[in-house]
Amino acid sequence: MGVSIHFRGSINSTEKTNPLLNELSEISNEMGWEYSVIDDAELQLKGIFIQPHNKSESLSLLINASGKLTNPLYLVDKDDDRIDYSYNSIKTQFAPVDIHITVVKLLKYIKKKYISDLEVTDEGSYWETGDADLLAEKIDFINDRINSIAGMISSIPNSGKETPESLADKIERYLKDKFD
Repeated sequence: MGVSIHFRGSINSTEKTNPLLNELSEISNEMGWEYSVIDDAELQLKGIFIQPHNKSESLSLLINASGKLTNPLYLVDKDDDRIDYSYNSIKTQFAPVDIHITVVKLLKYIKKKYISDLEVTDEGSYWETGDADLLAEKIDFINDRINSIAGMISSIPNSGKETPESLADKIERYLKDKFD
């Protein structure tokens, strides 16, 4: 649960990989964002990890040898055939709304200049609508629900002796009683 931006695509030409990474490094410097560039010959991956805010996930753009965006999980588990590594995401739920908006604008720029087939799904609907108020409403709604559930769970009596399983059972019973 949360507001995230999901995306996938392939760079228009692998020759544009370095210019894209250089431009993203420059943008990150200008924005005051921390970032790390990766160039792994063994894995045949080039890319960048950008941290737009300390309360958001990193924006990762990893490009494989064929030019396809690749999920960072590939770095850990590249041999798992069950995983589609083309899907990427960044959760902006807990960062200020303007961070979400800036990431969407950055992805729109990347789509226009470097990755014309970029597919984006924005759980905050800003990609599709450009409506900052709608985005803020969605974030506020989810934050309110998270806080409400956290409050309910913290009110459940806990002796401190429960196993994780018995505590999960107790929470499940509590929520069923509350909502049934």
